[in-house]
Order: sequence, then C-alpha cells, then structure tokens
Amino acid sequence: MTSPVTRLIRRLEKSSTLDAQAQRVAPVFDVLVANSRIDRTLRGAALGHALHPILVTLPTGTWFSAVVLDLTAGESGRDASDRLIGLSALSAIPAFLTGAAEWRHADAGSQRIGVLHAATNDIATALVAASWWARRSNKRALGVGLSLVAGGLWGIGGTLGGHISLARKFASHDSETPTTGADLGTFGS
Repeated sequence: MTSPVTRLIRRLEKSSTLDAQAQRVAPVFDVLVANSRIDRTLRGAALGHALHPILVTLPTGTWFSAVVLDLTAGESGRDASDRLIGLSALSAIPAFLTGAAEWRHADAGSQRIGVLHAATNDIATALVAASWWARRSNKRALGVGLSLVAGGLWGIGGTLGGHISLARKFASHDSETPTTGADLGTFGS
C-alpha cells in the first residue's frame, strides 16, 4: 500500500505546473555547469558519486546539534549552540551549490521535485540564518523557535531529496560503477 506522502510526491513529479518554476531557476543554475570542470567538481566526479548527499549532512547535523544544546544544556550551552546555528547557515551554501549542479542533469520529474526540495530547504536555511541573527540580538526564544521551524522544513525538504535519490534513483555516479537505477547521470569518461 502506497503512503499518502508518496502519492502526493508522485503527483508532484508529474505536475507540469512546476515546469515554470524549473525554467525560472535553470538559467541561474546553468552558470554553475557552464564550466565542465566546475560542474564535475560540484557533482563529485573525484569521489565517483554525487557530493550533494554528503554535504547536506553539515547544515542538518550542526542544526540538530544546536537544537539538542538548546533543549538540554541550558545557559551553559548557549554559546556553542549559537556557533552551531551560524555554521549550519554557512554550510548550507556548498550543499545548495552541489544540489544545483546535480539538478541541471536530472530528468524532468526529478527537476520538478528538486525545485520543491530546493525551495523548502532555502526557506529553512533563511530561518536558520534568522535564528542566528535573533540569538545575536538577544531574542533567544525567537531564535530557538525559528530554528525548530527550520528543522521541520528541512525534514520536508529531506523527504523530497530522498525521493529523488531513492525512489527516482537519480544521482551522479562514475560511469564505471554498476548501477540498477534508471535515471542516473554519469560523469562520463
């Protein structure tokens, strides 16, 4: 039995309504892949597989660590939590760049979901940055609240990203690596 979330995502990946959003961001992302060396680097050619899934662990991991400190360490964990929130916002930049490079090589269905994945994660990242600013402005409760909302959005964005890589089986890989996925983008030889 297919879950309601999976059914919704499957409908979204077939929705031509999202094509307009994809067409709007494509020229921006084209800049990233215009230089083949930069494109290959951002897509993880040196590793033999996509770099994006590795890099997304930095913003989410530092965010999660900050939330644990916020909820358990009290006053003694504030400085560390604030630094982790700042690092979370900054580390989202390379995660975004690698995801954008991957997105340009994806099929239409993956690009549709990718637009939603990126938008959700970008809003979450903006909330994390706002959380950092609120904390620096002595509005701690607001900062913690913003980071919790951001985490919920990152959960949604992560679900969409997971769908692209696991259900749609899209990710860059070395052409020498055997795969069972149908929509994999290779680096070529």
